Amino acid sequence: MFLMKVMQKLFKMAQRLYNIKLTYTQSQPCINAICTNLIIIRYVGDPQSNLYRMPIPTDQRKKACCHSCQVAWQKTISWEDRVGKEFADEFRQKMSKLSSENNPSTFPGVAAKISNGMKEYLKNNPTVRLGKNNSFYGKKHSAKTKEYLSQSKIGKHSYNKEQLLKQNQNTPKKKIIQTGEEEFQMVSMG
Repeated sequence: MFLMKVMQKLFKMAQRLYNIKLTYTQSQPCINAICTNLIIIRYVGDPQSNLYRMPIPTDQRKKACCHSCQVAWQKTISWEDRVGKEFADEFRQKMSKLSSENNPSTFPGVAAKISNGMKEYLKNNPTVRLGKNNSFYGKKHSAKTKEYLSQSKIGKHSYNKEQLLKQNQNTPKKKIIQTGEEEFQMVSMG
């Protein structure tokens, strides 16, 4: 009953705002597949209005008969399908632009300050990432991931030549390592 009064007030407000005099109604099924209720959509019936044969603004986006049907429908459909692909793309670009322009970590000196602060925190609190606090705790890389990582590192070294030699001195297999321009022979230490 209360909802009907609110809808009537909104309709009267829309009539005054958009100067709507005549309306006609059509019914359509609720968007929720389980629900059997019909939705009444009111349309502008005044031929002199620029909104002629358009749903009145308060009923324009009505798709469900009640809030529970609206929520059930929203759970079954993607955001892009609800608001439209064009709007979703525009919204994402706008939010990306806003977040990248106003992100303080992109300002000079701030990223270094954040990095140094995090290093200091982890140095003073070494247990925050140990055991169950580690996000990868109890998990393992799949064979597919291991193969991908292995293939992606072939021919690449993260060290310069001196560090590479130092790193490989203690490896069980002493072998020739190619670093691009020259070959280095690993010599056993003793």
